[in-house]
Amino acid sequence: GKTVRLVGKLLSVDKKSRMAILEASDHGKVTVFMNVDSDYTTQYLEVTGRVNEDGTVAEYSFVSMGQKFGIFLIGLIFD
Repeated sequence: GKTVRLVGKLLSVDKKSRMAILEASDHGKVTVFMNVDSDYTTQYLEVTGRVNEDGTVAEYSFVSMGQKFGIFLIGLIFD
């Protein structure tokens, strides 16, 4: 149940089930359960949410980061 911020590249969105797959800076894939009013329209996002027991993230809020972003540079900063 920890709160996290995840910056990632949007790989897929299923608007019907409100699920998205993001690629993190370590190239891992994370499933995000989106809020009903969220609409992911850019390639890069920052999602704030709660980590569920199965490793998925339940979104509290998100910020669009645009179509081009140095996501993998973030991984270098925190490694």
